[in-house]
Amino acid sequence: MEISQKLLYISGLIVIGVAIIVGINKFNSSSAESNFDALHIDLLEIAGRARSYYKRSDMTKGGGYSFKGLTADRTGLSKIFAKPKNENGTFEIITAGNDDSLVVQATGHHDSDDDGQLFTIRMSVYPDSQRFEVVSY
Repeated sequence: MEISQKLLYISGLIVIGVAIIVGINKFNSSSAESNFDALHIDLLEIAGRARSYYKRSDMTKGGGYSFKGLTADRTGLSKIFAKPKNENGTFEIITAGNDDSLVVQATGHHDSDDDGQLFTIRMSVYPDSQRFEVVSY
């Protein structure tokens, strides 16, 4: 084999290696974005259930126009969401409900930027809306 053929062969291997690395990075990025979107959907479901709890009367195990029964522990969360952990992430009430708001936090399973910190989304739920805050991504 001539030296030019060897250089061409080595160059081809380098290009293929770079393409594989780029493909892996794209896949990981897409996976993290999908998990981030899934957490948003789960948080929207929690917001809807929290508002349903808010509007139900005390007699039907609701809040009677208050979020107060949604405490910052597993019991409070279980009133509006089946499990504190699912395939998308971990959920917790970080600020117990009061008359007009509740704060829920979701932590995903992916570290999107390899800084050792999983991404976290915090959601404040109000009787007629919700507000999202990205704590870490």
